[in-house]
Amino acid sequence: MPPDERIELAVDEELEDAVAEALKHCCEDEIDRMVVESLFMASLSLRKAEQITGIPKTTIARRRDGLKVRLATFLKQEPSVQKRLVTAPERQKQYL
Repeated sequence: MPPDERIELAVDEELEDAVAEALKHCCEDEIDRMVVESLFMASLSLRKAEQITGIPKTTIARRRDGLKVRLATFLKQEPSVQKRLVTAPERQKQYL
């Protein structure tokens, strides 16, 4: 495997670890875990998530919104995520 690919794989593992830790930290209960699994991982609609989990879709939506805020706040503190958020000016897209 070329060195560039090994570096990329290592960075991806860092990001995976950061996301896994964020999910452990931010999911407060079983309902949060079901919301993550149904909406974020399985990409189900609110209606389909409601049918599968038995949780009202308004509750799912509220939990989803809270999780997004908590996950973003947690992940912004992670060094592996910060490296990805701050890019050199020459790598940023130029919009004309």
